[in-house]
Amino acid sequence: SGIGAFASSTRALRSSRRDSDLGDRRLDSPATCNAAAFNLLPPPAWQSYLTCMRDKLDINSTTDWSIPGAELNAQTECWCENNLTATIQEYKCCGHPSISPLCEVECEPDCASELATTCLQECPSMCFEASEYVVDKGLCNECEWRKCAPVLRCLTAHAEARVSAGNLSRTCHEPRLANGTELKQYMKCWRQAPKHSSHWNLLSSVVNCACREEMQ
Repeated sequence: SGIGAFASSTRALRSSRRDSDLGDRRLDSPATCNAAAFNLLPPPAWQSYLTCMRDKLDINSTTDWSIPGAELNAQTECWCENNLTATIQEYKCCGHPSISPLCEVECEPDCASELATTCLQECPSMCFEASEYVVDKGLCNECEWRKCAPVLRCLTAHAEARVSAGNLSRTCHEPRLANGTELKQYMKCWRQAPKHSSHWNLLSSVVNCACREEMQ
């Protein structure tokens, strides 16, 4: 499989949702990027990266997916463990707009630097989740992900510390939810609910199933 697309966005500079998406998109080849060779025969470092992500997504993994920015943290950990920046540079693809942010991530950033301090102020932890959670209007207006890419690991470490201290709420632990009995029972309940009815009855069925299976 080829290089997964990591687009710049308010959700951690990435477009890949989960392991099933990683590597299923081929990197187009602008300018000097040797994407054809990469897609034809992915290097060992990339294969190791995918394995690392699969391990982190395993239900028995110790990765805490309920920390804001957990997905980006997992990606950068696997990226750095496999020194992927060097590999992508060999293929001259670090300038590609969909992957350049990760090439700019420093694996051991100085979290006391001026840049890190500024980014911690301008990019509150919930900005990592702004595409999926309701956050205060204007919370992330000052956040420039491309500028903060070198110190992103400082931001994810800060989020983890705040959760541990009880100063930041956890988000949904998606792998645990996906593999839990509650979701399976909810889906079973929903399948058995009448569908050819009024909008109100459908909404009532959703609420009933959610409450019955303790989905709160």
